[in-house]
Amino acid sequence: RHGDSLLFHYSGHGGSTKDTSGDEKDGVDETIYPVDFEQAGQIRDDDMYDILVKPLPQGVRLTCIYDSCHSGTVLDLPYVYKSENGTIQVTVADYKKEAFQALLAGGMGYFGGQKQQGMNQLMQGAKVFAQGMM
Repeated sequence: RHGDSLLFHYSGHGGSTKDTSGDEKDGVDETIYPVDFEQAGQIRDDDMYDILVKPLPQGVRLTCIYDSCHSGTVLDLPYVYKSENGTIQVTVADYKKEAFQALLAGGMGYFGGQKQQGMNQLMQGAKVFAQGMM
């Protein structure tokens, strides 16, 4: 309900695996390892976002604490808190700028004769733009 505060905490193994949805700049999804990972596999950041973040009603606050490797962008949020030397830095992703750059490069590549590469960049730009709209 509006005004509720939720807490999710995970301490355990974290990892990364090849990004299959195309939404990661670095080409890898961050993951966590559940107890049954050998049978069920790792849990990808895309799935954690779909399960934990997407269904939140407006006005509900979710705090997630990940104590694992590769957890910096584990929920694919548009901002990242980073603690360094006793200070906290907040980095905000500029999806519009990133999407525009990918779309521009894709259009120039496509009309410059590199159709496949251009289409790939156009698709990446569209995905980044859509991700920023969520």
